[in-house]
This record gives sequence, structure tokens and C-alpha cells, in this order.
Amino acid sequence: MNTLYARARRAVSTAKVRPDRMAQRLSDAECVPAANPHEIVTDFAEFDHGSRAETIENPTDPTKTLLAIYENGNVRLDERFQSGGRVFVPVPRDRGIFNRMRLPKGAAPYESIRSLLTNTSALLCACLDIDAVFVQIVSFFILSTWVAEKLPVAPYVALVGMPRSGKTTLLRLLQLLCRHSILVADISSGAFYQVYEQTTPTLLIDETRTAGDQRKLFHLLRSGSTPGFVALRKDSSFNCYGPKVFAWTELPNDHALNTRCIIIPMYETDRTDLNRPTESRILLAAEELQKKFLQLRLEGFNTAPRSNVTNVEGVDRLHSRTRDLYEALAYPIASDKKLCEVLAWLISKQEQFTREPLSVRQVAVLTALVSAVHSPEGSTALVAEVARIANRVLVDQGGSMVLTPHAVGDVLTSFGIHDKKRTNKGWLLHFDQGLRRKIHLLIKRYGTDCNIESVPFEVSTNCPLCKDLQAHNVDGNIPKDESFKK
Repeated sequence: MNTLYARARRAVSTAKVRPDRMAQRLSDAECVPAANPHEIVTDFAEFDHGSRAETIENPTDPTKTLLAIYENGNVRLDERFQSGGRVFVPVPRDRGIFNRMRLPKGAAPYESIRSLLTNTSALLCACLDIDAVFVQIVSFFILSTWVAEKLPVAPYVALVGMPRSGKTTLLRLLQLLCRHSILVADISSGAFYQVYEQTTPTLLIDETRTAGDQRKLFHLLRSGSTPGFVALRKDSSFNCYGPKVFAWTELPNDHALNTRCIIIPMYETDRTDLNRPTESRILLAAEELQKKFLQLRLEGFNTAPRSNVTNVEGVDRLHSRTRDLYEALAYPIASDKKLCEVLAWLISKQEQFTREPLSVRQVAVLTALVSAVHSPEGSTALVAEVARIANRVLVDQGGSMVLTPHAVGDVLTSFGIHDKKRTNKGWLLHFDQGLRRKIHLLIKRYGTDCNIESVPFEVSTNCPLCKDLQAHNVDGNIPKDESFKK
């Protein structure tokens, strides 16, 4: 880690505070290397014998840091830790971004992961008026930030709502509870990379639509969701992987970014009994929760097999990026199958926000495919016949567009349907079991876009795939084990 700090020439300086937000602006400042070349400055380290050490704030002096050291099942605080002939020391409190980062003030035993989630949800509800579904999913997100390095993707959260809808309140609460949280009102691309050069923070960006160059910002956000990817700038490479939360008044026109996000809709409330995140009892409760989260982190990352997460009811019906988000949030709870089922249900509700609608051409072709695959002669269909049905759909909708068989072929390719046979009558589709299943999966996801009464799930009472989709399309309620109780 000292190599990283020596290489990081510029980082974060004094905040330029907006009075209505009290969030800092990240800019550039000098980052000083370790004073003793024989010492290794670290924010977190794991050792072969099972010990771990993390930089925390000195509980008796907020201007200094200590190491919380987990060894032989116990946690102690010290100024340094020696292992294998090397001496590890904490990151100084005034070092770069660490003077703006919220750090825990120690570690404390916790009863269970469920109790942590329950207490986190209770704290959120004390300050916010949002639906219980979103309270619970935010609680899962907070827990995941404490094991971010081990996740398959970095979970993102998008807070969406009008002014005074509680977005900033929720950002402040996330700042109190997430690991290595930094709340900013604006950030430059250079500062963005320097932040991630030094640690894996939870970056909280308020008023995202006003932050710098939007195009560049969205690119940074997209590129930082997958571990192992680096950005190249001149003669340097940067990693920007880590959890992020950003707030805006409406979702951006960026489907690739939106599908990487847990979307939390916010609205203005008329409740007068809510607490402020700055109240002393809220701050104390958050401080205690952070200590318990740190204890969980120091005891070791979850080692439950991935099958515990994937072999859960409902996961197979999640789309790829939604499933990635689910697996990231499920990592620290993998040993609790009931909790994983609850999380899978919560994440499935996110797909209503991230599903991109079909184009007019795609709607017409999918409707034609539905008709063709369920016709009495449904074993094959010419692409030209699919085009004829699609054009009839377009006419019924009052459109003037006409699709040629070639244009229909392009749409089929966009659906992932490319196995066509050339005949003397034209290209032929053979509706084998694989293609039938693919079409029914398209019906499942996009059927409500199609303008025919029979779509999506009651096309044919004799079609086993339709029956299967209908059986799995019942919204239902949250699984019975919906609480975070022990």
C-alpha cells in the first residue's frame, strides 16, 4: 500500500461546502508518502494466519487513526501491527481523502446478520418515509459495502425524486453507515481516479445532474462497476471499482448505466415525526452499527459457496444485470437461504425500472413471432410470412412503416434469433424447442409491449411454455420470511 500512496501525487483538498448540502467538493492536493520507509501504510490488510487489520478513527482523538486488528478471534486497537517481518501502520487521518472519509471508531460484537439488517432498517425508517421494500434493499446495499472487494460487481444505487423528496437525507444516512463513505457535491475525473487509487470507498454523489461533464461522469460510473477493469490516462492506469450512490431528479437517458443500478424512487412526505440524520441519537446509533459492520468484516468475508446464492427460488428468472446485482448484495448473506429468497424477490421488483421498451419494429416482429409459433402449423415459418404478419400489426396500429423480410431478419438478429435455413421460398425458421423457449422468454420480458390481447401469458392453453410462464409471472407478495429477525 505504501507504493500506492507514494505513486498517488495528487488527491483531495479542503472542501468547498455548499451551505444547502454541506457536501464536499473533491479537488486536488498533495498526498505525502509514509514517513518511515520500513512501515507499510494500509487501510486494510489480510494475513495468511487469518489476522486482519483495518484503519479506523482513534476513538479518543478524531484527528488520528489506529489499526483495528483481528487476531485469534479477538479485536484490539493499536498504532501498528507486525507480521512476517513487516510493520503495518494505519493511514494518517490527514492523508488525502482520509480527512474527509467517515471511518468507524472501533469494532463491536453483533448478534447476527439479521439483527444488523433489522437495526439498519429501523435507523433508516426513523429518518425517512419510503416504502418498506426500498428500506430493506438499501439495508442489503449498506451491508454489501463492507465486503466490496469480494463482490462480482460493485452495487450502484440511484436515488430518483423531485427536490425535497429525501434524497439528501438518505445520502447522509448512507454516509453514516457505509464503509469508507465520502459524500460529494461535485467531482472531477482526475479526483475520481485518485480516490480509487488509495482505497475502495463508497462514493456518494449528490445532485448528479449538475456534477461536471455528464458524459464523462456517466462513463466513469459505468466503467467502475466491474472489478479488474482499469482506465488508462497518459502514462498511468487507474482502478475505479467500488460501490456508488448518486441522486438525480429523473433517470438519465443511459440504459447501460440504469441497468447497473438499484433504483430507489423518492417522494416528498408530510410526516413531521421524522428524525434528522444530524441528531445525536441517530449519530450514536449509526456509530454503533458501523462498529458491528467492522466486526463482521474483520471476522472474515463470507466463504459460503456461490451455489448457496444461485440455487434460490426466483434467481433463474432475473435478467443478467439484475442477477449480477442480486449476487453482489447476496454475498454477505449467502449462508442464509431465506434471506437470499427475500433479496431475490426484492431485486426482481427492480426490473420494472430498468426494462428498456421495444422499438415499434421489434414490437411488430415479436407479435408476429407469437402468432406464428402458436399457429396450428407452428413447426416452421418463413421470414417473409413473419414480415407479412408484422406489417398487418403495424397497419392495425395506424402506422405507415413497412417491413421487408430483410428488415425482419435484422430484428430477429437483435432478438438473438439467427438460426435460419435458406430454401427456394426464402429464409425459414424452424421452431424447435430451443427457439420456442427463446421466443417465450421474449414474451416474458416484453410481452406487455405487444398490442394483442393474448400476450403475454395466455396465448395458448395447450402450450406448456405459456403455462410455465404464467405460473412464474404471478407477482405475489414478499416471501414469508420477509423480516430481518433472528
